[in-house]
Amino acid sequence: MKYWSFFANSLEDGAVLSTVPADGPKANKYRKGKSLKAGYPGIDDAVMCFDPNYEERLKLYDILDCLDGVVVIHEKVKELFEAEGINEEFLNVRIWDHLNRPVSDDYYIFNCLELVDFIDMEKSKVAFNAFFPDRIKNISKLSVKQNVSSDAKIFAPINMTTQLFIDDTLKKALEEANITGFKTFAADGWDGLPV
Repeated sequence: MKYWSFFANSLEDGAVLSTVPADGPKANKYRKGKSLKAGYPGIDDAVMCFDPNYEERLKLYDILDCLDGVVVIHEKVKELFEAEGINEEFLNVRIWDHLNRPVSDDYYIFNCLELVDFIDMEKSKVAFNAFFPDRIKNISKLSVKQNVSSDAKIFAPINMTTQLFIDDTLKKALEEANITGFKTFAADGWDGLPV
């Protein structure tokens, strides 16, 4: 199976969201493989705004960039994920534009709960986080384990929960459905950069 690093990609005209909803879990609580539904607010208090530093970027792609690093997906991506058997957490958000006007209730923060032992630590070139020595901070060359023991189609590595990866099946499904606002890089040999 081939795997891909997965990123939101707002291109040059796509909206960039600034932060996670203020009334919900703090940004550092996402991307840890833990459920956040219990502390998550209803749609009226789950607001994410276009970042004021990107005023000219107004287009809503199917997958949105967020400066807090969470992945925000449109309802049609959620439906595609569910059709592919991906049953993670989808936390509904209301999107506001730069003028604090609501523009959509059809987006969700994708909270990935699937953590996989994925990275071949002996062959990869990585730097660890000084404060959390079991977590990878940077990758200069990624090597994927020969026998990944999971059939997850989207997941985060157990030692790098801030980075999502998808399998070839999901990549093809996203492409065939013409989903916009994402980019991928082949995982094996990946240099850790989103470009």
